[in-house]
Amino acid sequence: MLNKNTFSVLAMISVFSLVIGCGKTASVSSNDQTANQTPVTLTLFVSQGSNEVQSVQKTIDSMLKTKYPNITINYLIKDKTHDYPDLINAGQIPDIVLESSSYTNQNIMKYGMQYDLTPLIQKYKFDLNRLDQNLLLQIENSGDGKLYGLPFTGSNMILFYNKDIFDKFGVSYPKDGMTWDQVYNLATQLTRVDQGQQYSGFQTNAGLNTKYNQLSLNWMDANDQATVTSDQWVSLFSNLKRFFDIPGNPYGNLDDFPIGKMARALSVSGIMPSWTQRNPQLNWDIVSAPAFPQAPRVGFQPIEYSFFITQASKYKDEDFKVISYLLSDEVQSALSKQGIISPLTSKSIQQVYAQDIPQEKGKNVGSIYYNSFPTPPKVDSLTYVVNPVATAFTDMLSKNLDVISTLSQLADTINKQVTTAKQQNK
Repeated sequence: MLNKNTFSVLAMISVFSLVIGCGKTASVSSNDQTANQTPVTLTLFVSQGSNEVQSVQKTIDSMLKTKYPNITINYLIKDKTHDYPDLINAGQIPDIVLESSSYTNQNIMKYGMQYDLTPLIQKYKFDLNRLDQNLLLQIENSGDGKLYGLPFTGSNMILFYNKDIFDKFGVSYPKDGMTWDQVYNLATQLTRVDQGQQYSGFQTNAGLNTKYNQLSLNWMDANDQATVTSDQWVSLFSNLKRFFDIPGNPYGNLDDFPIGKMARALSVSGIMPSWTQRNPQLNWDIVSAPAFPQAPRVGFQPIEYSFFITQASKYKDEDFKVISYLLSDEVQSALSKQGIISPLTSKSIQQVYAQDIPQEKGKNVGSIYYNSFPTPPKVDSLTYVVNPVATAFTDMLSKNLDVISTLSQLADTINKQVTTAKQQNK
């Protein structure tokens, strides 16, 4: 099953292996021309674990030798002995953190590493209008309203489909802009047994679907009370549950799509390289994620990773210059060609998406930008309860519970956890 670490590893490897190629041409701003050449070592904490530490170090160092020869990066990669509490206890507070934008409250603020970037943005005349505003809003809404980070790279939810299965059963291929009802109807047609082989018509990841839901729902309100019994939450759960009530289509492993027995998989775009490597012969393509009829062309909330400069950093100017460099048009264009979704709104950067990836030639990659992001919800209590919704959804399926009972029990669980957490924090 796809998880946060899987996506982050793929994104990090793809992004940083590319930066070498853009180091000689990318620029940040005129302020760079007078950069201090005093040697500086910056500590970068990558909050997702990675087995490619050496590769990440080499590519970043190679880029910086050209752009900023005075800057050296010291890498700290999250693992069992390097997490936020470990760094704090060891006095190893990083200068920069690469973290999920939606975890601004949960991690960045929880551990006192937040720093408002507004003064640096103003000092270096960094143009925030170049960035998708909902990506910035996700950082602000996931924290206390301040801009503690800048989005760097991410992934959109898209619908993968196996063309051979559609051909086998004589079903027309899906198209961009489909509704959830249309996708459900196709799922009923494609979930079938043929010559003893069971085919799944649709799979997805409950965690991603609920956490980054298209209705911009949060599971708690500003008063730290559960909101999951609302009509909107009932609608969200019911819409997704019906797919796995189809006989022969139980909730399964999304990562089985490359095996070739799954007609469609709703997943993050960043998984494409991994899936195509697992089965180069897979005859696949993609279309936009399905939308609700009341919100056409509105996709899922941003699944974004941002750079955060920490309050403790003594080199905030150098931190910001490095981050700005990675957000330059030149670098972002090169990253886009390698299949990295840019936080910039530039159409020219979006149009070159995946141009340098042979296995994505001829694919409908424009579907990745078909939907717009919904406005991210204001998050007030992630430090108390961390995404309990996905577990409730899978428990509902495994225990054959109804939606109303499931959400009622979930509300009780959330409220009890909040009460306990507040008592412990007194």
